[in-house]
Amino acid sequence: MSRREKSSGLTPQETTVMDLWDKGHGIGAISTASGIPNGTVRRIVRMYDAGQALDVAYAQRCRVASIAYLAAIAACGGRFV
Repeated sequence: MSRREKSSGLTPQETTVMDLWDKGHGIGAISTASGIPNGTVRRIVRMYDAGQALDVAYAQRCRVASIAYLAAIAACGGRFV
């Protein structure tokens, strides 16, 4: 049995993906080894990997900041003082 106990609440598919992820395999390698589609593997990793979740949250904050920056440029007519 893997380090993820049966009581973890993960489905067998989620356990397989996360065990391979914890061993350092990438999305494509996990998909190939397990037969699980890339999108499903990506979704599972985003749900359960804290580091990956932090990266997603950071990317969302950057996107919001970029939109605000572009709005500021548009508001001043594209001219910087």
